[in-house]
Amino acid sequence: MDKDLDGYEKQTAHRIDIIDKKLGDASATERAKLIKEAQIMYDYHTIRVRDFQNERLVHLLVTFFFAGLWLLSAAGGLYVLTLAADPSGPMLNILAWTLCPLLLLTELFYVRHYYKLENGTQALYKLTKRLHTIIKISIEN
Repeated sequence: MDKDLDGYEKQTAHRIDIIDKKLGDASATERAKLIKEAQIMYDYHTIRVRDFQNERLVHLLVTFFFAGLWLLSAAGGLYVLTLAADPSGPMLNILAWTLCPLLLLTELFYVRHYYKLENGTQALYKLTKRLHTIIKISIEN
């Protein structure tokens, strides 16, 4: 998803730059076409931003889920450490302390991915504002 987000952001920024440059010295009919293209692009862009926001929400929930699992495994490992008289204690302790670093590693990867999604979505908001400004200024002139 990171590559999709980065690629979409670069492609959209490039298309916005082209429209913005062409609007400067366009005739009335060309200007109308460019405004219509910008409006179509704005409509599509808002749909894509919503999709990325949904993706971001899902990854936030998964990140919290794995953080909870990691905390439970660490708490379970600490709890089993206190059960020295229990014959199943050593096996549960090994299981809990093996699971704990694996869940921590998974959590770190999810946090990294969520961080990229968050920053990428914030960059898309800037593109939304640019598109909105182009459409608004072009319509007013």
